[in-house]
Amino acid sequence: MPRPTATTEELLKATRNLVEAAKGPIAEAATLKTLAQSLMRDMDMLMKRKDVPEALRKEIEDVRKALKRTWADLKGEADGESE
Repeated sequence: MPRPTATTEELLKATRNLVEAAKGPIAEAATLKTLAQSLMRDMDMLMKRKDVPEALRKEIEDVRKALKRTWADLKGEADGESE
């Protein structure tokens, strides 16, 4: 029995639905990235100040390292924890 084929209109509708469904997560990821970038700039400004105590400098560096990690790094860790 031949397989039914979708019309161009059906394919366009399905594509639009997929794009709409992805907007939420994409927008959320973009917002998180923007916030992280802003935080990095603020931490850079703090690190330029000479009056920031050494203990705070170390904490700031730890946060900066954490924010520079990629999704692949995080996924690799999550995969390792689930084993």
